[in-house]
Amino acid sequence: MVSKAQAYWMHRRKNRMPVHQVLAAELADIAGDVNVRGKLKGKLVMDLDNSVTYAALGSAAGDAWRPVGTFDNSRDVTPV
Repeated sequence: MVSKAQAYWMHRRKNRMPVHQVLAAELADIAGDVNVRGKLKGKLVMDLDNSVTYAALGSAAGDAWRPVGTFDNSRDVTPV
């Protein structure tokens, strides 16, 4: 059986959806480009400082980013 995370990544590869690369400081900056331009629920970004892939929980600049594969908010990054 395929996990939800594996199924998600297989879907991403099949449909060639890009994963944007950012630094941790950019992800946490509410005025940062990644938070104000083209942010959509489910958008993926790769934190290059920590080698973690995050998914946007909403489209507003202040909506949190959650690490892919986690199901609680303990590791969310909320832009401020």
